[in-house]
Amino acid sequence: MTQARLRTELFDTPHCPSSGGRIALDRSCGISWDMAEKFGKVIRRPGRENRWCVDVRPFGRIYSYKGVSFDGQQVEGKTGKERAELVLYLIRQSLTSGYSKAAAVSDFLPLDNQHNLVTTRLPRWLDVKRREVESGDRSPTYLRKLLAYAKPEGHFSFWDDVLLHEINYGLIEDWSHWLADRKLSPKTRKNIMGAFHSFLTWLKRRGELAGIPDFAWPTVPEYEPTILSPRTQAAVLGAIPEEERGIFLAMGLLGVRPGEARAFETHDISFDDDGIAWLEVSKAMKGYQINAPIRGTKTGKTAVLPCPIELQKWIERWVPREQRLEGVALFLNPRTGDRWTPSAIRTTWHKACDAAGCPRVSPYEGLKHSCATKLLNDGTPLDVVQKLLRHKDARSTQKYAKRLDQGLLDAVRPRDLSPACLPEKMRSKNPIIIDLNGTGRGNRTPMGLHPGDFESPASTNSAIPAQKGKGE
Repeated sequence: MTQARLRTELFDTPHCPSSGGRIALDRSCGISWDMAEKFGKVIRRPGRENRWCVDVRPFGRIYSYKGVSFDGQQVEGKTGKERAELVLYLIRQSLTSGYSKAAAVSDFLPLDNQHNLVTTRLPRWLDVKRREVESGDRSPTYLRKLLAYAKPEGHFSFWDDVLLHEINYGLIEDWSHWLADRKLSPKTRKNIMGAFHSFLTWLKRRGELAGIPDFAWPTVPEYEPTILSPRTQAAVLGAIPEEERGIFLAMGLLGVRPGEARAFETHDISFDDDGIAWLEVSKAMKGYQINAPIRGTKTGKTAVLPCPIELQKWIERWVPREQRLEGVALFLNPRTGDRWTPSAIRTTWHKACDAAGCPRVSPYEGLKHSCATKLLNDGTPLDVVQKLLRHKDARSTQKYAKRLDQGLLDAVRPRDLSPACLPEKMRSKNPIIIDLNGTGRGNRTPMGLHPGDFESPASTNSAIPAQKGKGE
């Protein structure tokens, strides 16, 4: 509802509420007129004859509109009381159209009224996010970032003393430059602005904001993750002590997210009639601590994935059979006896990178990203990889479709990383077996050897088999 429209309706509406006039409205998302009529009232200002106001407490009182007070003076043939009644009528009309009370009265309140300030509405939104965390719908990490943005002198402090209805493209662009002056990267600025956009979207959905202006989004260079070749990834995995290797196998061979791998429990494993293990991905840890809450996955969906044979063998050796019936954590850090933390995963992975003689890359890139790229380069259909990684949008999967030039890689990094050429301390006494076709039968290659070393590329194309009798 624009100010121009409000002014037009205020002085051009042919019937006032007391005369029984009605304007045709779509009330499908608003309250009934009978309910709307109970909100607000026109009263005489105390001690002032022929001076009126619209009482819309707890939001305050409205004494004028567009600088014209509701007094005894006639304006365009209407008395002060009639103009006040028209304002109240338009507020009630907004309620029947789906606007909240705060939004319905905001255009009529004085510009400096605190209900119109960004800083008044922002704590309410943060409280909603806090309740979402408590109910498991949001990550505590996300809430901590929002609270940091909103603290005094935080990145949201630009909006102190700014009215909601003053927000426009120009102010948002100024804010983006203000954030840049704080030496923030384009990616960080985009994340901060995205959080503020979510806040405005929430207000709009509640009917407290008519619309969201265009955002001056920073240009973020496309991120190019570091992708490990299959041989290099295998060498790094082989450098991880075998009793610690399970969670890394899950991330590197199934492409599960770190939070999902940390949340796996023994009862998430099931076996079909052929003895193939299936792993249910239905939850994730939402935080960095050992005792972080376990909630749903990032996408909110559950998937049941075939367990690679090397991971199945690791489970059979390192997870006692009695524990598999108790529903305890599937992957425990042997150093602490508790679930893995992100810092412990990162430290162990980087030590393995050093031992394998490859540059340090993040576990996310060296495991999940590299897994996805390998599958696509091996010829696995894009939709199969998308299903395995549980991407909502195929474009998220497409970014992994980078053809690794193995010849160029070998020319730049000619070191043979096969197990036979690895240092003695990096060799596993129980070599991991790579299952090339995902069936758990045949075509198995010792971990650390690239399939291309033995077979033609055409013979190594494989896909994750469709699950029989199980939902996605």
